[in-house]
Amino acid sequence: MKTLHFSIIVISLILIGASNSSIAQISKQIGGVAIPHISTSKSNFIDGDIIPINGYALPNSTTTIFLVNNYGNIENSTQVKSNNTGDFNTSLGIPSRVIGGAWALFATNGESGFAMQVMVNFHGANTPPFDFPSGLPPLKQLKFVINPSYVQCRTELQLIIKSEDGSPACVKPDSIAKLVGRGWAVPHIMNFGYNPGRGPATLEQRDTSTSINQQIEQVAPSCVSNIPHQYAIAGPPGFPLCPIMNFQASAKILKASGFYGIYNYTKYPGTTNFVLKPGHNGAITYLVSMSMIRDFSDTLQYSDKINITNGVSFMHDAGMNNHPGIDLAVEPKLETMQSNSTALVTITFLASKDAPLGTYWVTLPPGTCAGGEMIILTVTDCGK
Repeated sequence: MKTLHFSIIVISLILIGASNSSIAQISKQIGGVAIPHISTSKSNFIDGDIIPINGYALPNSTTTIFLVNNYGNIENSTQVKSNNTGDFNTSLGIPSRVIGGAWALFATNGESGFAMQVMVNFHGANTPPFDFPSGLPPLKQLKFVINPSYVQCRTELQLIIKSEDGSPACVKPDSIAKLVGRGWAVPHIMNFGYNPGRGPATLEQRDTSTSINQQIEQVAPSCVSNIPHQYAIAGPPGFPLCPIMNFQASAKILKASGFYGIYNYTKYPGTTNFVLKPGHNGAITYLVSMSMIRDFSDTLQYSDKINITNGVSFMHDAGMNNHPGIDLAVEPKLETMQSNSTALVTITFLASKDAPLGTYWVTLPPGTCAGGEMIILTVTDCGK
């Protein structure tokens, strides 16, 4: 059999910056792959206004942009083709005599997307929180996404797919195994990635008995929770628009060493915060498990082996992949895996003495969409 070469690239819809930001901002590339991005000259409009939209996507590709009101209904939409450099310009009109509120512009291009908030006829002092599309019912989200597996759920819920008709539903995590056991949900078309708060859920219960959990402290010291003049702020984690994967994998952290401390990240419960002091190294021992390789022979050439590149990606408000003063060493860099196999990966974070202080979202192998964990890495000097 031939071996498929698979390098995990996360194509995400990500909201970066302060949690109360009215406009989401995103780097032009994530992992070298361009994704759609749109922006407007302002964020407040009234009915009858024309919204000028600038953006970029893959060169010579078509982007669909929806104008969605605060009830999840499409008020207007358009399609625009990017030029040879990926840039485009277009506009959308706001209908007259509409009920105002926190609306959204949602751009989709292929299997990736981007959302930003716009205010229509809004006169309040405080901008409402932005929770599009996760704030909408799953069936309403199908107006904007092609695949039910791309539907996003509220923080306390997780996504499953109904077996009877393939429609999405958001349920409490502790009910997933029961629903699958009764045949109500179909496991094989789900994405098995982990993403704090919103992403599609694994059907397996997480093992909480590993040694890393015994290292986690509940309350972080003030030098971790309050960092003055920090270079990078993790911000909201965002959520991926994941394609259906031709394999099912999972991963978990077994142990860690060299870190100042490991804490629960209170802003996003369930996320682990690894704290590293400048001038120190921290290592994570990580287990990747390949449960099965699916046969998609009608669309992909089948192979019983997959080559996985153990890439690590950073996300934050200071340039997405930019992490000055922090180097990585990953061993092994590449591994060939078969069904029901496992592999140990060692990830070492090396912080220089002059590394800027800050917090980073870090995606571990084999990537968010393929079962990898997302953690917080905090660089701070607790010795001062």
